[in-house]
Amino acid sequence: MREPHPVFDRNIEANAPVWRYFDFAKFTAMLQRSALYFSRADLLGDPLEGSFTRAYAAERDEMIKNPPLGRTSQEQEAIFQHNERIFSATPRQIYVNCWHLGDHESMAMWRGYGAGPYGIAIRATFSQLDSTIPLTVDITGLNTEIPGALGEHFKKEPIRLGRVQYVDYASLTERLPHEFSIYGRLMCKSLAYRHENELRAIFAAPIVVRSTHGDAPDQATRVDGAPGIEVQVDLNNLVSSVVVSPLSPSWFVDVVRHACEKYSLKAPIETSIVAITPIH
Repeated sequence: MREPHPVFDRNIEANAPVWRYFDFAKFTAMLQRSALYFSRADLLGDPLEGSFTRAYAAERDEMIKNPPLGRTSQEQEAIFQHNERIFSATPRQIYVNCWHLGDHESMAMWRGYGAGPYGIAIRATFSQLDSTIPLTVDITGLNTEIPGALGEHFKKEPIRLGRVQYVDYASLTERLPHEFSIYGRLMCKSLAYRHENELRAIFAAPIVVRSTHGDAPDQATRVDGAPGIEVQVDLNNLVSSVVVSPLSPSWFVDVVRHACEKYSLKAPIETSIVAITPIH
């Protein structure tokens, strides 16, 4: 059972449908490797990933103008600059696998992620996804080279699962919930993406490497991790059905069927309900 965490909203019905939309090449890679691809968060295409709202910036500016007792404006600004370097690096050490929560297909998701005529959606339930994705991922050797006792801590990381919250990043009053958690800023997205109704599986892979001064983290060099990490899963336990894009030519269904048979995926293959014959 996955450990509860205050950042992650898991108030989702067990049989709630979840969808992953992608192109045929990524679908085939998933079948071939029997794995889900977790992308590094800074490569997801949204520049706001891992950032704060304007309300945080306004409070920061006010504290620089009026620093706490015993601290100068320059000292307060230096603290915020240090924090900014740490916070801006967070998306480069978080890995994400994205799903869409919805009772029905989404044409917006087909157009946004389904790669036109050669798109695929796999359908599962929240319960299937939660039980199929492993509780932890072994990150040893993936993108870390941490010396001594510090390295012993970073071997396995929990994979967490929850619903994304949508917020107004331009707001001068709205703050992100749990904004100082390493996960908190990565489980929020801009209101512009609200149609995605996203569910995320997510884990951290620290990028502290090679210290020449023992285990002192402040003496370590920091580098970007791998652009993506594959997590092995049993696809036959995960996938309820495979749905072919409504924009696909008729022959594409046979191509998808052949790929599923080749890699022993037993889920039924369906054509999109958007593509059904209209009745007049």
